[in-house]
This record gives sequence, C-alpha cells and structure tokens, in this order.
Amino acid sequence: MLAYISNILNQEILKHIRNLDVEKLYGFYLKQRSDKIGDYEVCGFVEIGSGNAYSISPDTVSYKTMKKVYDELNADALVIMHNHPKIMGRSSVSPSDDDLIGTYAIARTCMSNKIRLIDHIIVDTSNYFSFVENRLIDI
Repeated sequence: MLAYISNILNQEILKHIRNLDVEKLYGFYLKQRSDKIGDYEVCGFVEIGSGNAYSISPDTVSYKTMKKVYDELNADALVIMHNHPKIMGRSSVSPSDDDLIGTYAIARTCMSNKIRLIDHIIVDTSNYFSFVENRLIDI
C-alpha cells in the first residue's frame, strides 16, 4: 500500500465517511514528504460533491472549491475519494461505470486547472478500492 493511501485511510473522518447513507465526494490534499513514489502526507480535506444512495451528481462537484483549497494549501497533489453506502445490507467498492466516467471527467478538469490528481479511492464500511493500485490511473 502506498504511503498516502494509508495516511488517508487512517484519517479520523473516514469513520464518518464509511458509514454515510448517501454518496459524497471528498478531496484529500497532499504535501510530498520525499522523492519516493507515493510518499505524501495529508494537509487538508474538503467535501467537493454529493449525491444519493447510488451515485454522485456531476452537477454537485465544486471545481472552484477544489482549485481554491488546492491553491490555499499549496498542495502538491489531490486524491479524490467517495463512499459506496450499504444498499439492502450490501456494499461494494468496485467502481461503477458512472464512477469511471466521473473520475476521468474530474481528471481532465484537474489537468486543465493545474491540479495534480494522483488517485481516486472508493470506500465502503470496511474496504477500499484505489484506482492507482488497480492500474486505472498512473501516478
């Protein structure tokens, strides 16, 4: 596991995020600690989008907030994270088609706004899925 993933998953807010009954999108802002790949520490986070029990509404994603916080924190990188709530007692961290499409749309916007997006992590009540670890995004 890359250091930044462990750092994010150990944040106190994760206890709350993992148990939400609607999907929410968060930005975790990172500062690089060394030249080692993936060696970042969390310097801030903010909610940047929300949805219902099944998906995040693209029109709720606040790109202005993403950029403003990135610049204010002088962040080196951004990881987006969202949760998959339990539906009918079950949940899964596997990305849906909407998750894939949304991730690449956010990545394009980040590139055009000079935000270094390095991963998208999906969590449920106990598991996680990293787009980097599953080779859907390359750092």
